[in-house]
Amino acid sequence: IDDTVKVTDVLNTLEMLERTFLEDYIPVPGMPALYASLAESLSDPQFIYITGSPFQLFPFLKPFIETAYNASNGPVYTQNLTILDFEGIIEQLTDDDSIYEYKLTAIDNIHGMYPQKTFLTVGDSTQKDPETYAEL
Repeated sequence: IDDTVKVTDVLNTLEMLERTFLEDYIPVPGMPALYASLAESLSDPQFIYITGSPFQLFPFLKPFIETAYNASNGPVYTQNLTILDFEGIIEQLTDDDSIYEYKLTAIDNIHGMYPQKTFLTVGDSTQKDPETYAEL
């Protein structure tokens, strides 16, 4: 989700915090139209959104997806973070290796739920999305 469909700026911690907690969520330019086009051109596609964001952000992320990506609405998978200290949360959210492992596991689980489905993956390069998809 972050920097793929929602402008977050995860490589800049201060910007990431502002865009996550203080500002309205903004779609990445061109992505709602791309996803709407995919929804129209593919045969009954199932859109699934995976994010390294903690589950505590789900109440904000899901309505954003439903509104900005209404043509391609789908389930949102978030990370189950229970770290209590703020510094630990920031470290977890910005640690590329941790997010990489989380996304690998989440995608592997989704493949297990839909073993006969073909997948088209969309991501950005800020948190190892291409490396994650190549691993699968």
